[in-house]
Amino acid sequence: MKKLYTICFILCFCTNIFAQHNFSVNFSNGAANKPIYYRVTSVDAATVAVTFRGDLPTSYREYTDSIIVPAVVTAPATVTPPAITGVIYHVTSVDAYAFYDNIALTKVTLPNSVTMIDTLAFGNCTVFKKCIMPQDINFIAPRAFERCTSLPEITLPTNITKISKETFRDCHSLTSINIPNMVNTIGEKAFFNCKSLESVNISSSVNKIGLFAFLGCSSLNSFNVDPDNPILMSEDGILYSYMQDTLMLYPAKKTGTEFTIPDIVKNVGDYSFSYNLYLKKINLNNFVEKIGTAAFYNSTGLSVVNISDNVSYIGEGAFYNCRNLDTIKITATTPPDYEEFTFYNVPNEVIIAVECDFVEDYKNSQWGEYFNNITDYDCAPIETSISDVEYNQEVIIYPNPVKNVLYIDIPFFEYLKNVEIVDITGKKILIPHSSLLDTHYLILDTNSLPQGIYLVKIYTDKDVITKKIIKN
Repeated sequence: MKKLYTICFILCFCTNIFAQHNFSVNFSNGAANKPIYYRVTSVDAATVAVTFRGDLPTSYREYTDSIIVPAVVTAPATVTPPAITGVIYHVTSVDAYAFYDNIALTKVTLPNSVTMIDTLAFGNCTVFKKCIMPQDINFIAPRAFERCTSLPEITLPTNITKISKETFRDCHSLTSINIPNMVNTIGEKAFFNCKSLESVNISSSVNKIGLFAFLGCSSLNSFNVDPDNPILMSEDGILYSYMQDTLMLYPAKKTGTEFTIPDIVKNVGDYSFSYNLYLKKINLNNFVEKIGTAAFYNSTGLSVVNISDNVSYIGEGAFYNCRNLDTIKITATTPPDYEEFTFYNVPNEVIIAVECDFVEDYKNSQWGEYFNNITDYDCAPIETSISDVEYNQEVIIYPNPVKNVLYIDIPFFEYLKNVEIVDITGKKILIPHSSLLDTHYLILDTNSLPQGIYLVKIYTDKDVITKKIIKN
């Protein structure tokens, strides 16, 4: 008996999802004998949905080219119950799978009477380029336009309150999207793998963005959030929480090789930098506490990461497949915890640079279990720095007073960065200068200087040396 109930339930379910059409009516759009199929959705209200012909949505694919769906249709002489011949029906919805897997349909215009588009209604319509929808549509079901790979644009109805999960998944030609003012939720994978999507305009009403909503949008370069949105904000095309304490999404195609996370940010969100191929260096501010799951997933251009003092946790897969990582500098004195696959496919020869006194702590932690090259960044001698012996040798400037050419003898010439002349007000004076090869001398032509007192500032990689000169 239980088995019989199960079979009956399955049959009822399939009948509901894959219900046969009740009648068809030819439409006049320059093509003869082209029917649109309808299914009665309410006998009392005399409403129908646009549907497909046959028992299953893939049985027949008769829709071709461009279709204009009428607002009302009259049932013809031959109908299937519960349809009644001669009754005028209002077209109020598009059935699940109505146009599914159609390889010839290019455009559909829906009447103002339609308020709902069901699951996969246009799914896998690979040459479909345009859907004109009435503003009164208040619900578009999950996956309604999934894999419409030729759809370049879509104008969403202003009455919808949610973009359902996977609604536009794999719409590879979609270039931009404007989220209407009544939408409060963008569902999971709503625009997943929309490879041509370049910009997203988010209205003031959106308060939730589902996981993977924009994952795989490899052409995305900017988010633009309405300033009146109380939950979200954007700055320089980057999506943040309103208080900017969480960096939510950094566009995959946003150019620039280095990015410093703003000081106000405390959390780097899940998948926030995933698939960005341009970034080579990331600097975390001193307030970041957490790096989210897969935050830098597949960011294959990333070479240097500076992790700051307060980071205590790095999420699962945060640097998954960052295979070109070269250096991770960590100022946190306590080794941050990380998950098993945080550094999956990251070379274990990556340099992990930590403070001198904490190298052993890192080597004895889980960091030492994976990485072979844990070293310090602040106590090893720096080969290019000036030794105290060299630095204490006197810089000699002559003649002083000077009339024409000024000579500067710098014992540590190889560490010289710049030389400036300033007057007594601090104004920088530009004069020609050149170095003598294979010596410690720098030559300055002072002929253009008016008579007076000046300061010569010598910049090295350790300090600034100041000398006073008199120009006659």
